[in-house]
Amino acid sequence: MRDARSSVRRWALGPWVSTGLVVSLVVLVVITALAGREFQLMSDQLERVDRTYDVISSLNEVLTLLVDAETAQRGYLLTGDEAYLSLLEAAGPRLVRARGVLEAPADGDAALLERFRRLGALAETKLEHLGNAVRLARSGDVDAAHEQVRSGRGKAIMDDVRALLAQATADVRDDRSRQRGEAAGSRRSATTLAALGLVLGGSVLTAAVALNRQFRQAAIRTHAANESLIEILETMGECFAHLDDEWRYRYVNARGLSYMGRGSDEVLGKVMWDVFPQLRASQMEAQFRRAAQERVPVEFESPSIAFSDRLIEVRAIPTAAGMSIFWRDISERKRMREQLLHALKLESVGRLAGGVAHDFNNLLTAITGAVDLAAQQMAEEHPALPHLRQVQSAVQRAAELTRQLLAFARKQVIAPQVVDINAIVRETEPLLRRLLNENILVSVVCAEILWPVEVDPVQIQQVLLNLAANARDAMRDGGRLLIETGNARLDENYTRQHPDVHIGDYVMLTISDTGAGMEAAIQQHIFEPFFSTKQAGEGTGLGLASVHGIVQQAGGHIWLYSEPGRGTTFKIHIPRSTRAPHADEARPEPAVPAVGSGTVLVVEDEPMIRQIAQMILSKKGYTALTAGTAEEALVQLEARNGAIDVVVTDVMLPGRSGRQLADLCAARWPAVRFLFTSGYTENAIVHGGVLASGVQFMHKPYSATTLLQRVAQVLAGAAASTTRGTPR
Repeated sequence: MRDARSSVRRWALGPWVSTGLVVSLVVLVVITALAGREFQLMSDQLERVDRTYDVISSLNEVLTLLVDAETAQRGYLLTGDEAYLSLLEAAGPRLVRARGVLEAPADGDAALLERFRRLGALAETKLEHLGNAVRLARSGDVDAAHEQVRSGRGKAIMDDVRALLAQATADVRDDRSRQRGEAAGSRRSATTLAALGLVLGGSVLTAAVALNRQFRQAAIRTHAANESLIEILETMGECFAHLDDEWRYRYVNARGLSYMGRGSDEVLGKVMWDVFPQLRASQMEAQFRRAAQERVPVEFESPSIAFSDRLIEVRAIPTAAGMSIFWRDISERKRMREQLLHALKLESVGRLAGGVAHDFNNLLTAITGAVDLAAQQMAEEHPALPHLRQVQSAVQRAAELTRQLLAFARKQVIAPQVVDINAIVRETEPLLRRLLNENILVSVVCAEILWPVEVDPVQIQQVLLNLAANARDAMRDGGRLLIETGNARLDENYTRQHPDVHIGDYVMLTISDTGAGMEAAIQQHIFEPFFSTKQAGEGTGLGLASVHGIVQQAGGHIWLYSEPGRGTTFKIHIPRSTRAPHADEARPEPAVPAVGSGTVLVVEDEPMIRQIAQMILSKKGYTALTAGTAEEALVQLEARNGAIDVVVTDVMLPGRSGRQLADLCAARWPAVRFLFTSGYTENAIVHGGVLASGVQFMHKPYSATTLLQRVAQVLAGAAASTTRGTPR
């Protein structure tokens, strides 16, 4: 009976055990499948997180290479130094590598991939725009290159790049946060299923151990991915900080901590407004709060909170966990941009001033010639003669103004010599003492050994006189004027602060006074023509402008330092010459002959000047012929088979220039001599403002006496290179 009941019980339990085993097996299979699925999901999410780090790095690389390329272009346009272009040339390969990462096929958001492709195309357009300006400058068309910089198209492209980059970065970071959240969810699910599997027995335990091992491997990969992200953030060229949604610093890279001037223990875990109280109610706080509230990236420029005299560019990107902030110091880039714009402004004004001076010189030449002719026909007691003398004096002052305009515009024709600046300073010192008031003490400190320079000594003397006059006006109650000379080696540190200066050896000329000094706002305009702080009638506003032009034409650099109430210092650097200085032999001006002999052809497109020059020469006894163009002059020469002694020709003529006329005559009638004249010249008879060898030149405006002297000089075969042609 008992055995029967046992048999029945075993029979009854058998199906339950079998069913339990089957159910357990089914549950084990289900748990294993579900756990494997969750693990696979977590692995996929981690792989996408890995790609996210590469994408973020590539997005930052795109912005960095464009900023580097733009800085290289600006540096080259400002200085002409080819070394700046290395960054621009490297930008193309860098962009190809970055696009390879961003545009690689991957499962994900198709719209985000399309945004990456648009970003790459915009970056290529920006590099092509920068390269076009450089190619224009290299071809010699600097004006077109500068015009392209000023057009605003490059800035518009860059704004589009930054906007697209900011949105793409925000999308990528949001996607990464979502992926990490999903990976964390998969991790929790896998752990729960593994725990349930333990209840089912040893086989489930074995599966759980395997799953746990895989989980640890995934955790190691997650840690490695985090370490890679930290490495990217630590080595990037920008400062970076991440804040949580309570404005607490959760991470700041080393560059950011260094710029803040604080240690990590002073920042991490603390609220931004507590670390930097000066941010409260500032433009920066308003921008950060706008980004957080509207969930949009913002980009702006702001004074640095760590350095009051520095400027930073900030990008704030809201994320699911708070906000990421990138910033970089752009003070140097801003300063270079302002210097470039200032240089372009001075160049434009100089071009205008040169054109005005040219036309004005033509008028002055006609006036002074007519006045000289009228004066020569009057007796000393004639009542109108004093009035003509006043006109001559006024013409002299007007001619001085045009010379100052031409000096500023760097259009003066100069005859440089290898000289010792010390000798020029010592020769000018007596003039300075007569120029200055008695209550101003003049001190001259010359270096015992001074390198030679190649300059026009008359212009350097003019620089000293102009700066001394400026100092005199600043020391109305007396003071001290100090003039110093010395040798200077300008290194990379100096040229970084002054991009228009090249590394090398220079002779330094310093003029300091103890006068009233100048505010910073005045210093920004001090070298502009017609800018003056003096009362009306006390100056022309051209003195310092002409100083700037003279120094620039000599290949030098002028630097100003001034403080209100403490005085002003002008520091001039002129490139060292490798040649030894030589003594300047004085050449006496030839006397005007009582009666001239020979045939002179005047080629001038201004009828008044042409007519007056003919009258002056004819009155002295020359056979004076005239022509309005080079073609008319060739007709005159053909008619006389080259039997003309001197051709007095304007450099700038309609059609062929005076230089081209001289070249044609040299091939057919080599005995004909030429005397060139102009209000200013470009490159027809000069190179960079320096008079070409063997060229006879006479500046406009010229007087009757100057014209007759120079014609006599050319006829006599004198070797004088130039005269300033001041009306007498």
